[in-house]
Amino acid sequence: MLAEHLELSQTTVSLVLNNSLSQVHPSGNPHRVTEAAERLNYRPNYFARSLRQSRSMSVGVLAPDLSEATSLAS
Repeated sequence: MLAEHLELSQTTVSLVLNNSLSQVHPSGNPHRVTEAAERLNYRPNYFARSLRQSRSMSVGVLAPDLSEATSLAS
């Protein structure tokens, strides 16, 4: 939505917000992007970012259900 609002490509907006300014075309105007992001209260989507990076930074834990084992012991 931020890219649409600024009439820029999603790539340009993403590069600016991820501090990859060396790859941004001068017409992207990084200050314009960051000001609009602040004004519109932009917050990155954690789940979208983890899908894109193929990393969720989460750990899964498997544990047996011990609730039935205690009832069998009595």
